[in-house]
Parts: sequence; structure tokens; C-alpha cells
Amino acid sequence: MTLAVLPSLVTSIGGDGLPLETARLRLGLPARGLVTALVRDPLRIRDGRVYGPGPDLPPQVAEAVRRLRSELPGPFQAPGADRLSELGLTAKEIAAAARAGAVLRLPDGIVLPPGADREALRVLDALPQPFTVAQARQALGTSRRVAVALLEHLDHQGLTRRLGDRRALTGE
Repeated sequence: MTLAVLPSLVTSIGGDGLPLETARLRLGLPARGLVTALVRDPLRIRDGRVYGPGPDLPPQVAEAVRRLRSELPGPFQAPGADRLSELGLTAKEIAAAARAGAVLRLPDGIVLPPGADREALRVLDALPQPFTVAQARQALGTSRRVAVALLEHLDHQGLTRRLGDRRALTGE
């Protein structure tokens, strides 16, 4: 029932997105993390809000994103800047793809498949809490650069919190 209601809640809000806390309250869930776990395509989470389907991408950008996603060996493997450039994915195209929910754009030019942040939460939940960046990097099977950017993204969304040189899931 809850999964079926979420898209209509998001649609009723419009383009501004539905805050995770509002979604949690309207769905009667005990934690924001449960809302995050319910989000499926075409819905997406950005900056602590749930958004509906994004704008359509120009065909050449959609094709470049499709090729990129098919090449990635895993959800936490980011292509290099050279590969993004070869595909014709400039900062402008990556921003449009992120707005459309076709990629997850992180700081430092890191681009991951959509939903990589939610998948990371699932993986990080299996670690002893709190955990180090090195433990997260190893569990995610990625580079330190990607792990740090992903953890900072999760911190910003309030899904993890930094505790000195460690982090912990917030349970939200």
C-alpha cells in the first residue's frame, strides 16, 4: 500500500519535490530511511526531497547516458573525466542527466548510476557502526575518492553523520 501511495504524493507536490520528512509523516513511517528505501524509478531523491520523473533528455544525451550506464562494472565505479568527455557528457549534459534522475552526480566530477546512494546505504548498514572511510571503501568495492564523495553526499542528505574520523547511519 505505502509503495503505491508514494508516487501520487510526490506528483501532488509538483516540481519542488516532497521533503523526506513530509513523506515519512504522510506515509506513517517511523524513519526517513524507510522512505528512501521505497523510492523506485521514476522517482528519485535529491537534497533531502523526493522528486517525480525528470525532464526528458535530448536523444544524444540519453544515448550517452545509456552507454555510460551499460559500461559501468558496478554501482560504485565512476568513469573518469576522459571517458565522460569521449561520450560527449560535458558538465552541462551531466547536470541535465542528474536533474532527470538518469545519473547520480557527486562532487569532484564523480558520476554514478542512479540509486547508487540507496544501494550504498544497504551495503553500509551491514558494517559495524560507526565505520571508517576505509571500511566503507572496501565494503563498496570502490576507490577512496568515490567513497568519500558518496559518504559526503549521504551526510548532506542526513542519512549518515560524521563522528570524528568515522561515520554512522542515522536510521533516518
